[in-house]
Amino acid sequence: MADPLLEFLSKVDSIEEKWNQGGKGPAGRADDETGWKVEEYKCPGGEGVAARGTSGQSFRKVFTKMEVGTVLRRWEDACFDTNLNRAIQAAGLGDPTPIQARAIPAILAGRDVIGVASTGSGKTFAFLFPLIVHVLDQRAVDRNSGPIALVVCPTREIAHQQCRVTNRYFRPQGAKACGVMGGKSRWEQQQALKDPYEAVIGTPGMLIDMIKRKALKMKRVTYVVLDEADRMLETGFEAQVDEILGKVRPDKQMMLFSATFAPSRGVQRIVHKFMCDPILISRGDISKGSTNADIEQIPVILNNAQAKYNWLVKFLQEHKLDKVLVFTGEREDCEKLTAALSPDIAGLWIQCVHGEKHHVDRHNAILEFRKRDKGVLVTTNIVARGLDIPDIKYVVCYDPSKSVDSHIHRIGRTSRMNGLNGVCYSLVLGTQYKFAQVVLKTMEASGTDVPPELREISTKGDKQNKSLVHGMFRRSSETLRGSSLPSSSDEGSNLVSLLLSREERNALKYTHDQLQGQYKKSRWDQQAPSS
Repeated sequence: MADPLLEFLSKVDSIEEKWNQGGKGPAGRADDETGWKVEEYKCPGGEGVAARGTSGQSFRKVFTKMEVGTVLRRWEDACFDTNLNRAIQAAGLGDPTPIQARAIPAILAGRDVIGVASTGSGKTFAFLFPLIVHVLDQRAVDRNSGPIALVVCPTREIAHQQCRVTNRYFRPQGAKACGVMGGKSRWEQQQALKDPYEAVIGTPGMLIDMIKRKALKMKRVTYVVLDEADRMLETGFEAQVDEILGKVRPDKQMMLFSATFAPSRGVQRIVHKFMCDPILISRGDISKGSTNADIEQIPVILNNAQAKYNWLVKFLQEHKLDKVLVFTGEREDCEKLTAALSPDIAGLWIQCVHGEKHHVDRHNAILEFRKRDKGVLVTTNIVARGLDIPDIKYVVCYDPSKSVDSHIHRIGRTSRMNGLNGVCYSLVLGTQYKFAQVVLKTMEASGTDVPPELREISTKGDKQNKSLVHGMFRRSSETLRGSSLPSSSDEGSNLVSLLLSREERNALKYTHDQLQGQYKKSRWDQQAPSS
């Protein structure tokens, strides 16, 4: 059965006209030179799409000069106010990146936007600068009104970072943003929300808590952003996001941004329920995502765990003057690797960050790493998404990524909109077939040459999977024919227990139950009286 979202995306209408010479043109045409697409979602019959009221329409189109399909070549063309232009110049930002050049005009035209772009491509500024324009276009906030803009983030680290960046650009405008996230005193955050804020940025759980305590008023929220949207909707936050959006007025303007946009039912439901005719801005396959073209991907094939550790020690000794981010698997791996490296590499600043570390310790370690021009941060996937730490030259995937999506976000921690090339090393053991396939797919998606050794390991994984599937179906067929697995007294019972992993046993039981259900259904159909 076809995935509902893929069917949904297949109905996207692409307008056939080409871009005009000035960079302006109708939505729906891919830029022939870059492959970027600006497309309109056409929801079937409009079913499930949030209705727009008339009371809030005045704010939805901020600049009539801006049109969907405009490509913003220079910041000066965006018609930002003087203070924002000065802040952009002071920050040393170059010309708008591809996602910024296409998303900002669409948002300023008052449209809902889904932005999918590689890590480090400047997605934050793509929704932040229009947010500032939107806020300044409204009447001033007061203590009883609540914020105008709401940004929802999947983790407290990302929320803290977004709040810091937002306040940097808010300050010249006389505006303020408030961060609401876990790891901080609820009472203090509740008291802070009594002051007037133009924007509130937080994590789903704490935002709901503040709403229930009536500390966060939602009646004036007209600009909503879901940052790293697919992650929030795939990691258990769907119900919380649904509850938050249900408190926002229906004539809001809403944006979803992420490096990948997996076609899950949760994503589809949120788009249908809360967005109005959104514009999709993307490049390539949105379900797979893409990596930054400035990042060099280098797989390192090793024989065993000791060889992997020795490689890392030698690498860090040779790059003591660089900033290196090392990704491990679980919390224990993170702690053990940090403890092992500290005495082996004298004089090197090295810290670890993981989900079970206290929020204050995590925050301080990340802040210190951000300030330094050299050092090593060992971490789990907790900093793989969203965090912008400048000048990371090398990323080392010491332990395997669990998916292509996760690997893309790991890679994206280097070469983040600073004009510098980054390098990602993926340490692959000869037996890590799945990880080899993840690295292979990521390299192929970015057009990188794949070493034959990596392709060989990946191919071994495919053969192993086929053998496993064939074995499962063979054993399932034997079970249905009346055969049974050896009992505990049989000589082969221990061998079977070893061969059948928990996943295999579950899959075998599922296959058996499905086939049994089909058998019972066919028997019932035969016995049922014809009408």
